[in-house]
Amino acid sequence: MTCPFYPPKSFMLAIVGCSTIKDLRVLDTPIKAGLSPSTLPSAFNLDRLSFVPVGETNRVGEGPFDKKYHDIVYYTRSYRKRHSTDTSNGGFFPRIMPGWALVNIFCLAKPESLKYIQISGSYCSLHDFNGTWWPNLETLVLTGPEAIPDSTNLADVVGRMPKLWDLRVLFNKALASPARNIHSNQRPCFRIVEPGRDAEYAARSVQHVSEPTVFGQIKYFAASNVCSLDSAFKYFTSLEGLALIAVINHPRVPIARGEEETRSLLADLETTGSGKRLKVLRVMVECGITPSLISKLGTVCPLLENLEVEICGYRDGPSDLYMDMTEEWANALQKYQHIEQLRVGMVFCQHDDVELDYDTEILQQREDRIECAKPPYITMPSGTPSSTDVHLLFSCVPAWGMYMPPDYYQAKATISTELCGCIDNDETIRRRLRILSTFKSDSSNLFSLLDPLIRSYETIYRDLWNSRPITCSMTAQIFDAVCKPDVVILDFFAHQQMLATRAVSGRAIPIVAWVTGHIAHISHIFGPTRLGGSDVGFTARIEEEMKRTGLAATEVGDIVYKRTDGTIVNVPGAPAMYDWEFFPQLLPFNAPQWVEIVIAAEAGLKECDAIFSTSAHAFEEESLAAFKSWFSTQQKEVHVIGPFLSSKKTVDESLYAAARDFLLHAQENYDENSVLLISFGTIFWPTVHGYIEEVIEALVEKKFPFIITHASPFAKISENLVQKVQATGIGLISKWVPQQYILDHPATGWFMTHGGQNSVLEALGSGIPMICWPFEADQPIAAAHMSENLNVAFELVEVRTGEHGMKPLLRRNGRKAKGMRAAVGAEIREVIDACRGLRGAELRRNSEALKAKLAKAWGDEGAGRKELRAFLMKHGHEISCRPLQNGDICKTCLQNLLR
Repeated sequence: MTCPFYPPKSFMLAIVGCSTIKDLRVLDTPIKAGLSPSTLPSAFNLDRLSFVPVGETNRVGEGPFDKKYHDIVYYTRSYRKRHSTDTSNGGFFPRIMPGWALVNIFCLAKPESLKYIQISGSYCSLHDFNGTWWPNLETLVLTGPEAIPDSTNLADVVGRMPKLWDLRVLFNKALASPARNIHSNQRPCFRIVEPGRDAEYAARSVQHVSEPTVFGQIKYFAASNVCSLDSAFKYFTSLEGLALIAVINHPRVPIARGEEETRSLLADLETTGSGKRLKVLRVMVECGITPSLISKLGTVCPLLENLEVEICGYRDGPSDLYMDMTEEWANALQKYQHIEQLRVGMVFCQHDDVELDYDTEILQQREDRIECAKPPYITMPSGTPSSTDVHLLFSCVPAWGMYMPPDYYQAKATISTELCGCIDNDETIRRRLRILSTFKSDSSNLFSLLDPLIRSYETIYRDLWNSRPITCSMTAQIFDAVCKPDVVILDFFAHQQMLATRAVSGRAIPIVAWVTGHIAHISHIFGPTRLGGSDVGFTARIEEEMKRTGLAATEVGDIVYKRTDGTIVNVPGAPAMYDWEFFPQLLPFNAPQWVEIVIAAEAGLKECDAIFSTSAHAFEEESLAAFKSWFSTQQKEVHVIGPFLSSKKTVDESLYAAARDFLLHAQENYDENSVLLISFGTIFWPTVHGYIEEVIEALVEKKFPFIITHASPFAKISENLVQKVQATGIGLISKWVPQQYILDHPATGWFMTHGGQNSVLEALGSGIPMICWPFEADQPIAAAHMSENLNVAFELVEVRTGEHGMKPLLRRNGRKAKGMRAAVGAEIREVIDACRGLRGAELRRNSEALKAKLAKAWGDEGAGRKELRAFLMKHGHEISCRPLQNGDICKTCLQNLLR
């Protein structure tokens, strides 16, 4: 909240009435007693609270610093002039009555729920904090003028915060300090520890915490140039990150610690041994970045992974330092055996003695150096990697078993195969790609896995956001902390995960909806009438039916979802269909979660900031164009980044030796393109088991070799039929097979599929024509599109079941299923003959042509590559998007990754 006047009390009441708010920041806004509500609703529990007074313009080092703070108009605007001297709110220099700010904090947040507080010294004294217990506070940031001196010291405050691990004392240096009445050029005036209390500090322990000293719990500590650190480091026994920076409260470059004071602090770090544990160090000095200083830092802090040293205001400093001491600098840097990120900010001799003018080149170079000097410590928790890192978080629901194997370890093997030979070495893979599960389960019921995923996600995401280590629930492997996520990618129906993400990070980073379905179907279900959908949303239709019937959503949801009246549906880019054609099968399950998923998907498309479609322009160009146009009216971009197709064979074929041996035998005895792969995905399976058995018997009769996988928990194949297939040797029946491997094998010629988007794109990416047996969701419209528009598939009609499945098709001259096993047998035998004839050859040619088009999507100038790069660049991240190169399979790489 940023407001140029006292916010109305009614507005504050409205804020606390919103239980989903977890992070409240009151910035550059006047506040006064009585604005906050006297009591808080029980459901309102803030995690983070920030108070920054009117006109407080803390400047850290050289940047970043908003240009508006250079303009005198910023300070002379009437409301800032009025409120910066208003003693009722704290303002720029005036102080308020002790305890007032904390009273207002209690009216906006509960101390027991807060995990992060940022507050200005204008608003409180240390004594105000000392009167309250803060059981869950993890981060305390003190800014503005240094706190008013009283009988309370910083150790007293930390002693009230048993979980505090991130302490930032970033008081600024004012031109004239009203609290201490000293000039800003004098020595630091806020003492982290008070002299003469060594025995008390050494003996004191934090309540309910086992650390031996009051500061022993602090892992990350930042102190400004206002702070005196005399005798402090011996009490910080657990430090991993330290920042010694310069802050000032007006638009000029602050004055940092001098060389003598800096070396004295280094001596303290060395004497106390605190430097030996540091992994992150940031130091601002006034002058004197020399090889000897860098060497000393390396000696004192031998485990440093991230080091930043800068001369404060180096952009406009005198050109008295030169970088021609190459050997000295090289020797100094040899001290750092663990360094990963290094930044040294100092004078650029050839430019910095030039007066600031309008020379474009000089100005651009100086702007570049301002960008270089941005302080990551202020924008992310202490001790985390540099802000230049890019962290992409992708969480998928456990439902795409044929796209990524349902077994966690098989999933890791598949991914490592894709990366093998494409990254410099396996160490790089381990550092950049972290594969983990947030929960542990051996259930095969995919619907039952959604709840534990949702429940466990927020905890893991909060740890990621706070740059803490995380643990894989499957393997118990602990992953080190990294920088905050820059982009979160979630399945578009993972609305609960989106809300959990917002609760932690707000809108600070974009949430991208991962849409894997056929886009034409998404448009039909969620889009407006002009896209073949309805101008009344699905959730609204559910609510209307609930009001009409008095039933619950779970009771009316399926009725609304499958309600048909023979309306002709016209989706751009897809064949016209009767509305009942979207439900060609009775499903093997009756899960209320199915409707809940559709409701969540509609909410997810509204909540997200952008959309990734894994479809491809070559597959459904017209449907994608219409879909993009629809979301452009909502100011959301759709990035078509598919198809995602494997570029390599699997690392270890011994994982599925039976499939490999069967394909080799079929290729030798039946020739290439002879094998039919049958797969209905992870969930679906025919409810009339006689139909699938009739298909298998026809294949055996026609001597058409086949592999059938039954990953669905609802799959049933009679033991007699299994024995018959095994006796003939014409088929292979397996619980799970590596689908992409089989489709890429030269022996494979056809794919009988439910028509799910991932399976379809994998088949077309391999140039394999299909026999479609659609069930529901995006499958019926995909089958129609491929058989009518693309001419790459046969579509089975006689396998349809249920009330809707028995109705006529708008296509095929009104043909409808007879509902008999004999009709299924006759149709599949006709299709088998067609596969081996001229019609089959035509479909194969079309599939091969589409394969070539899909392959270009991730070429050097491919559409998928361009759209992903455009998204990342929009959000300030540039990545290398070079195509993956084929290379030898590295088994050692896989073993190292899994280890």
